[in-house]
Amino acid sequence: MSASSLSLSESQKVVDGSNAVGGDGGVREFVEGWTLAQTLGEGAYGEVKLLINRQTGEAVAMKMVDLKKHPDAMLSVRKEVCIQKLLQDKHILRYFGKRSHDDVEYLFLEYAAGGELFDRIGKYTSIRNCNCKLYAYS
Repeated sequence: MSASSLSLSESQKVVDGSNAVGGDGGVREFVEGWTLAQTLGEGAYGEVKLLINRQTGEAVAMKMVDLKKHPDAMLSVRKEVCIQKLLQDKHILRYFGKRSHDDVEYLFLEYAAGGELFDRIGKYTSIRNCNCKLYAYS
């Protein structure tokens, strides 16, 4: 199974929290063949989790948006999906797809192990031109 063929199945019950990554830091199966390894970060509308394919070791970032907690997020999710579908460049994280289950939207994206670009450049008040090029081309 590749990242582009992720499908939620019986094991999607993880979203209720009882089977998700807990305080014990353990990993759990999320969908068949994919392990929910850890939380990568949090945003205004939800969390981003790391999924790892048990067979191939492939890593995928999964953005989770709970529409019960954030009913105003649906428009933002729709916009993000539309934009992600249009963007196809080697410098932009790939979009693999979206799934919905109950009141939770899942967006599957390419995993970037280095973290967010803003975390690297946000500490500077200004950046030299050559450094900007370095970040842009990597």
